[in-house]
Amino acid sequence: MIDTLKILALMLGMLLSMTSYAGDSKRIEEIQARFSTWQPVIKNEQKNAAVIYHYAWGNNFENEEWSTKQIKSAEKRLAEKVTLIKDRIGSWVYKEDFSFSGDWVITSEHYYDEEGKLFFVFWRMNTFQAEEPATVEKRLYFDKQGNIVRNREAVYRINTKQEIKASFMDRPVSYEVSFSKQEFLKHLP
Repeated sequence: MIDTLKILALMLGMLLSMTSYAGDSKRIEEIQARFSTWQPVIKNEQKNAAVIYHYAWGNNFENEEWSTKQIKSAEKRLAEKVTLIKDRIGSWVYKEDFSFSGDWVITSEHYYDEEGKLFFVFWRMNTFQAEEPATVEKRLYFDKQGNIVRNREAVYRINTKQEIKASFMDRPVSYEVSFSKQEFLKHLP
């Protein structure tokens, strides 16, 4: 009797897992289609997109400033650069994050739908804080509630597509599920 219950519970778990996977698979296809739709928009609009710069300075970089103009300064360091495209199909945010020591640089593309909900993040880090210089790529796919349904990661020899197995100092992928909660929006004119 107990073995029968265990088998039934296992079968039910497998069935639920398959149902969830089928739903996730459909969502992934939807995200891939949206991603493809965005590519020509990005190509056409990127030159005219809004750009905002985040600078930091001071002994511990405790001072900060957001600006819509690039600042040439020996004192202020560029911490982040954000490029924004808003379109009828949603919003695209391209972020470049810089380490002050030059050990790494992170670029990430954040794709939002018409309702301002995040559906995909493509994140890439070039790092020298690794066994050998590496490029780490992460792809995060989100359901309509903002939960991650798929998370893919790959590590390459820096700036190549040659996969490697190297240890590295990882960094978390930062994102906002809702477009309207982006920090930089408060600093746009």
